[in-house]
This record gives sequence, C-alpha cells and structure tokens, in this order.
Amino acid sequence: MHELLTDKTILSYLSKTLPDFVDANWTVEEIGDGNINYVFRVTDKNNQRRLIVKQADKLLRSSGRPLDIKRAVREGRALERLNEVVPNYTPKIYAVDEEMAIIIMEDISEYRNLRHVLSERQQLPQLANDLSEFLAVSLVSSTDLVMEASQKQLEQAFYSNVEMREISEDLVFTEPYNNQKQRNQIFPGNEDFVQKHLYDHEALIMEVASLRYHFMNHGQALLHGDLHSGSIFVSQNGLKVIDPEFAFYGPAGYDIGNVLAHLLLAFYHQLAQSSVSLTYLSWLRETIIGTLVETENKMSDYYEKEVTLSLYRTSRFKQEWLKGIICDTYGYTGTEMIRRVVGDTKVAEVTTIVDRERRLDFERAVITLSEKLILDRHTMTSDCLNQHLQKEIDKYETRRL
Repeated sequence: MHELLTDKTILSYLSKTLPDFVDANWTVEEIGDGNINYVFRVTDKNNQRRLIVKQADKLLRSSGRPLDIKRAVREGRALERLNEVVPNYTPKIYAVDEEMAIIIMEDISEYRNLRHVLSERQQLPQLANDLSEFLAVSLVSSTDLVMEASQKQLEQAFYSNVEMREISEDLVFTEPYNNQKQRNQIFPGNEDFVQKHLYDHEALIMEVASLRYHFMNHGQALLHGDLHSGSIFVSQNGLKVIDPEFAFYGPAGYDIGNVLAHLLLAFYHQLAQSSVSLTYLSWLRETIIGTLVETENKMSDYYEKEVTLSLYRTSRFKQEWLKGIICDTYGYTGTEMIRRVVGDTKVAEVTTIVDRERRLDFERAVITLSEKLILDRHTMTSDCLNQHLQKEIDKYETRRL
C-alpha cells in the first residue's frame, strides 16, 4: 500500500528495504520543493555514505490535483535501464519500490546543475563528448534496430506515460502557437512580435503540427522526455542525468533537440549580459556544434557495432535513418526554445535578464533562430547553425565598437 514517508519513518523503511546498507545511525534531511515528489537525503554519521530517496505522491501538493504514481515506477525503471547502457552518466539505482512509488539512488551532491554552471561561465572541456556519448548510446540501443521486436513492444506499452506526454503535447506543441488556455506569458513589448512570428505564422504552425504528430506517433527510441539543463548534473569528472519522469518511446531527435535548445538558451543568455565574455561565447558555440556533430558520429559508430540485420546494414538506409534523426533534432530544438520564451514554464536563462531592452532582444533572437530551425530543418546543417551563432557574436562585437 502506498504510504508517504516522513523524516521520522524513512529510516525504518530503509532498514527493511536495504538492511545491509542502512541502520539507525543514519540521518535524514528532506530536500527539494516536494510539490510533485518528496526527496530525502540519508547520510551515514560514521563514514559519510549518502543516498537519495525519492517518492511520488498521489496528489499535487500545491493544488491537490490527482497524479498517477506509476510515473515513479517508470522513472525508476528508466534509470535502471540507463544504469545498464550508460552507467557512467546516471546515478546508481539501489532499489525501485513499485507499491510505495519510491526510488532509492546514489547521491550525486558532488555534481552541480548544468544550468547554474553555464550561467557562471565555467568551461567543461568534456561536456560535448559526455552529452553526445549519453545521447548516442541511450537512444540507439533502445531502437528496433538493436532491440528484439517483442521486447520493444513490451517496453512501449510500459512507457506509454500518457499523462506526462499530454503535458508536453500541450506546453511544447500547442499553447505557444495559439494561447488557447491563456497561459502564455509574453514579455511586455514583444506582443506584436509574438503575434506575427508565432500566432499568425501559418507556415510555422503547419510545421509544428507535423512535429507534434511525429512526437505522438513515432516510437523510435526510449526518451528521457524532458532533457533540459536542469536534469543534467556535471563536474570536471563527468556528467549525470536524472529525472526521466517523462520517459516514453518517441522520436530520438526530441531528446537531442532538448539538449541543444538549452545550450542555445545559455548562449543567448550570455549575449544578453551587460558584461560579455567573447571567450566563453566561443566555447559555448563550439560545445553546441560539437555536441550535435559528435552525437551524429557516435550514433553512426554505435550503429555499426550493434545493428546486425543485413537489411539495415546498407549505407543508404543508415544514412537516411541518421538524416531523419538530425532533421527532427533541429525542429525539436526550435519548439523547445519557443515554449521556454513564451510559455508559462520559463527557465532562468529567460527570467534573469533584468534589462528590458536586452530581454526583448534576447527573446526575438531566440524566436527568430527557432523559426529557422523548424522551417528549414530538412536542409539545415551544423555548418549553417555554426555560421548563425558566429554572426550573433560578430553582431555583438560590432555594437560594442
């Protein structure tokens, strides 16, 4: 039976669940906001071993809206799978309790939120390598090209995740283009720009409709489903990905696009600062392009190693398959950036720009690039994107002189 744990009852639960690992000498600290999940850090007083306990609630604490606690089981199983295929890039999972909707995992306190690290202008030389390795292996390994068809069908049913997918269908692909639920938050001064470039842009809306339909009907690979920079934790030694609550089978380019979108938001956020580091902007540009190019290259390498069916071993099929993923990647990069600018789930890269004119310029530049990525996704290349970002840097330098 599902029963919410508290800091008073959690040690008793853990001593039964992990009797060889946890005892009464451990201390408990509740962390996180507890709106959807309850998260505890449990620490051993003697040797400082730590673990995280995450429990899903049946109700949204802020509004009392009912929630499906099976999302925690899906998240736990997704993390277990990632432990198997990319163990260096996910926290170790100790246990998943389906009845209690609990995940017990490694504490990654020594890692920091990627969003915060980028805002502080820290360079991570391995970031493009680590992101591309995670994306390539986690995605390709869960496709029909590698998995047994029967296993893939079972997993697709398990990860249907209807409730969480509907959130994305609304917030990413629908509301930013019509504001039908009146939840969009347009920065004052950009109303006419948004009206022209989003609400009244018929060609763009048609392409977004196509991306939405593809998102809903193309169960290509097991996705994280919400792979923004707040779900990625980094250190100089590596990277850890957490929180795959939105995990489902969808187009591989959606995860890649989410990663690129938030790197691009970090790039434009830096351009909007009163003091701009050209060195850091260049590193971000190189990291964005490096992540894109290396992901494609590593997907190709993994394909060569793991795909065995002769029908799929032709170079033409492989080329077209990879091309489709990269095409999707550009489109979903655009939809993710647009929803973070005009929707009601904004990120710090947007909201922390305090100067009004810089905020207006930031949003217009992001929407303009997003339009281009969506409309031209079939012909877009990494060189084109690289040139666009370099022009943005050059424009800043010209204004500064």
